[in-house]
Amino acid sequence: ASAHLGAWATSGAPHHVDPLTLKRVVAGMRVLGVVREVRDQALIVALPDGISGRVPYAEASDGHAQQWEAALARDGDQSAAALEPLASSFAVGNVVRCEVTAVLRKATKTAAPGAVRKGIALSLRLSRLQA
Repeated sequence: ASAHLGAWATSGAPHHVDPLTLKRVVAGMRVLGVVREVRDQALIVALPDGISGRVPYAEASDGHAQQWEAALARDGDQSAAALEPLASSFAVGNVVRCEVTAVLRKATKTAAPGAVRKGIALSLRLSRLQA
């Protein structure tokens, strides 16, 4: 196997990888996930080891973020009727690259509408993932 991996196999690469746990999840971490649920205003994404996170509408893609901001500027709120449905871009079972934007270990009542109140907030925006 090491012949196929070349120099990487003999470098100082780690020989042990710890499983992902909620305690180890931190903002800025990038992980692969699978879309578990598509809602009007959010995606629920399954992450490794039974962890799941929420992708708010504005973090589903750069295009969705632009629609969200335009609706806010036009209407003063993000009316679901004016937004492209997330189901037109995502389906249950899609494998997605995610960036953890926040880990909220305790529920907060002051979160903005559509924001994650407790749990893991994720982003699928390419502008974040390619930065």
